[in-house]
Amino acid sequence: MARIERQHQFIQAKLFISLILGIALFLSSTAILHQSDSAIAAYKRPRNQKPPSTYTDSSGVRGICEGISERSLTLLAPVTHVGLTTLSHPTFTWVASEQQTIPTEFTLYQFDKNRVPKLVEKVMIESSPGIKQLKLPQNFPGLKIGKRYMWQLQTKCSPNRPSKNLILRAEIERVKIPSNLANALSAINNLSKTTDTKLPIEVNDGNLRIKLYAESGLWYDALSEALATSPNGKLGLAVANLLADLAEIEQVPQSSNLNQLSMDFKPQ
Repeated sequence: MARIERQHQFIQAKLFISLILGIALFLSSTAILHQSDSAIAAYKRPRNQKPPSTYTDSSGVRGICEGISERSLTLLAPVTHVGLTTLSHPTFTWVASEQQTIPTEFTLYQFDKNRVPKLVEKVMIESSPGIKQLKLPQNFPGLKIGKRYMWQLQTKCSPNRPSKNLILRAEIERVKIPSNLANALSAINNLSKTTDTKLPIEVNDGNLRIKLYAESGLWYDALSEALATSPNGKLGLAVANLLADLAEIEQVPQSSNLNQLSMDFKPQ
């Protein structure tokens, strides 16, 4: 029994060392500065990226339907640059602020080689107040690595006068996960499987995963992890921090919405 216990302790020690080394290698390779535990995530804009298409420039209010304001819907996504994901079936998130249900159309496009958007999927949803999420169904083929897509929300408050509808767009691209990030995440996952190992709180609640994704410029992955740690119906501290980071980077009209959301939903 004593021998088995020593072997078990040795395995746990190796896993912990792997975690530390994996994260250390990742952090050193991306030149991330040490931050306090209160800085749960720090989203970094992807480097060396081609700008988004001009289609996202036309996002916004073309007209205002009765009872609908410019803050009715806010995409929790980058607009001035292309948000990245490693996921084939990412989750798209937005916030509906009006105290009413708004008929909304979700549309996904894929850009062809001439950067012209081609329809992929279209879904009608009832966007009730609060945090809304739409995950691509598993029977959907999924996003392809290296391909860019655009997702769009359009209110259908005035079917006979479409010029009154609110349209919001953001672009997303699926990329291959960097090997150093994959190694760091693998180390965390391996250690998490040991039931009797007391993990640091930032690993237990997913904060370290959020930080790794955010520092790597993987917006949709970081946001999905952050939302998974948030209480039901709340954005939570991790999401609020990500939104504040994004608002600072974007510096567009939507930024004021993101900033306000980060303050509204941040736990006191």
